[in-house]
Amino acid sequence: MGQVKKWRGKIEVIPVHQKINSDSRKAFNNKVMKIKESEYKEHWKWKAQTENCKPPIVLKNDVAVVKFVKNNKNAIGYICAMCERKGTKLIFIDGSEMW
Repeated sequence: MGQVKKWRGKIEVIPVHQKINSDSRKAFNNKVMKIKESEYKEHWKWKAQTENCKPPIVLKNDVAVVKFVKNNKNAIGYICAMCERKGTKLIFIDGSEMW
């Protein structure tokens, strides 16, 4: 977390996370990051103290993530599989793409 700060070393990455206790955040932390919420918080606390890094922007739900990513070309976020995502590019966890 917080390792990649630029796309291809040139363009700043803007990661977004969802609010605590949202189903999407729980699934992302558990299945993708393989961490608990407490570990997530500790990680960013440590990064802030040691590297002056800020955690990802927190948005309230899937709709807010889609809207933010759609309006910020450098942004990346996660949403539930069933969420409407028109106007954004979907990248599956395995790296394959779907338009």
